[in-house]
Amino acid sequence: MSRYPIFTCLIIIAAIFLSSCSIEGFTNDYNKLSKSEKSLVHKMTCFDSLRPGEVYRINPVMLKEELSRHPKSLVSLYNVGCSSPSCPVVPTMTELAQFADEHDCHLFLIMTNYIPIRYCPDIYSVSIPIYVIDNKYYREIRRYKYERYFLNDMIGYPTFTKYKDIPEEYQFPRLFVFEGDSIVGVIKDMSDTHIIDQLP
Repeated sequence: MSRYPIFTCLIIIAAIFLSSCSIEGFTNDYNKLSKSEKSLVHKMTCFDSLRPGEVYRINPVMLKEELSRHPKSLVSLYNVGCSSPSCPVVPTMTELAQFADEHDCHLFLIMTNYIPIRYCPDIYSVSIPIYVIDNKYYREIRRYKYERYFLNDMIGYPTFTKYKDIPEEYQFPRLFVFEGDSIVGVIKDMSDTHIIDQLP
């Protein structure tokens, strides 16, 4: 008896199994949100009318324009799905907001996909508006690509630069320190404040 019918059956079974799994983090995961969770998400119109705890789609052009309005800012590319040992411990949204406030910095908390809406309960009580990368700006559904493009645009590298070709300190989600719209450094964790302390 030929082995090919058995092989075909195994492929079909595997395909059915995989299609029933819910893999998070490959795309922006918007479709995994409930109706009430989706109601938190809005198109960006004007920074002056944003509400705390609501989520606004942002692209790098919008970000740079708004950064230029603030003398000191922190930008967090917020990702709660990183399981690598090299990934830093992710503070809560509330902790980040308090840290920025203590250091007189404007905080741009930018989710890399929509999953934190499901897993971060303090999104409903945080004192600042939340942002999410607008992947449609890049016409790209794969998170690992549009997240890199956004990072490159934010720190001043050509959009399609590979991770290996940018400084290692920028390659993992951390707090990026800006003076106006110019990046001045990276904070590895919230105990490291020397870059902020040096700013006027």
